[in-house]
Amino acid sequence: MISGAAATLLTALYGNHLHIAVTSPTLPGITRTFHDFRDVATEAGLSRIYAGVHTRLDHLAGLTLGDQIAQYTLRHALIP
Repeated sequence: MISGAAATLLTALYGNHLHIAVTSPTLPGITRTFHDFRDVATEAGLSRIYAGVHTRLDHLAGLTLGDQIAQYTLRHALIP
């Protein structure tokens, strides 16, 4: 849910045509690249499935709920 909300908010703020590169201290020398924030959110959710923490239904529901929360926030935020 958090990743879905972040993807929607960051896309609203920065657009959807970015090159995003992510590194991790636990995997030195490995860089993951993404075309947009939604791809990052999707991979974060899939990692929870692979870890056995969530199911695909949890993942999809979380992305949907996160997007809805972000859309609500954007409609009601005091951002000019």
